[in-house]
Amino acid sequence: MKTFPQCYPVTSGETLKAVEHFPKHIRSILMFTSEISRRDLTIICVGGGSVTDFGGFVASVLKRGVNLVHIPSTWLAAIDAAHGGKTALNVAGIKNQIGTFYPASKIFLVKEVLMAQPEPRANEALPELVKIAMIDGGVWAQKLLEDEQTASSALIWKNLRHAIAAKQRIVAQDPYEKNGKREVLNLGHTVGHVYEAYYGMPHGEAIAHGLRFALKWSLKKFQGETLNPLLCKEGNRG
Repeated sequence: MKTFPQCYPVTSGETLKAVEHFPKHIRSILMFTSEISRRDLTIICVGGGSVTDFGGFVASVLKRGVNLVHIPSTWLAAIDAAHGGKTALNVAGIKNQIGTFYPASKIFLVKEVLMAQPEPRANEALPELVKIAMIDGGVWAQKLLEDEQTASSALIWKNLRHAIAAKQRIVAQDPYEKNGKREVLNLGHTVGHVYEAYYGMPHGEAIAHGLRFALKWSLKKFQGETLNPLLCKEGNRG
């Protein structure tokens, strides 16, 4: 952190994204950015999904938009939150009710930072990787879904670039959520968010339950269809 000219430490979590706290944050940030021109100002977000959501929103509205860089420090952010250009704040405890589409100009994946997380955090993030693999298909996805031996952190790092590229291909077809093509990225999240909110589960664990529900419901609804059995496995490491 000492290499950055100015630092604004925050406490990660959904409270950071609460809209009622935003005026305090933006006033504090303006105290040391007001003299910097828009074109010379870059906000670098180092953290997990709540930090990239919050920092991305700040960058999108500060001086009508400044340069944005993400350095995700959690597996969940590295797989999902740092990519796709969505920013968000919460209103009255409801997640992501205010936001912008503002993609980062650069995203740095630092292996040493990501691998420093405890293995349970990788276990929690793995369902998001499985989700994008299920959506994308292809050789990399098939190998991922068949691999039950590799530790979650190593498995995520091995497949991270494939997952990011797959998500970016989908986002490129619908960058502002206008034509519905991006909705596929919500696979497992409708029910998953219920588990997350009601039971207080970690996001990744909740999405694992959401994916199971979606797959079981699909098998029941489309009984005449054939689904890849790999997608219907009960086991996950979360």
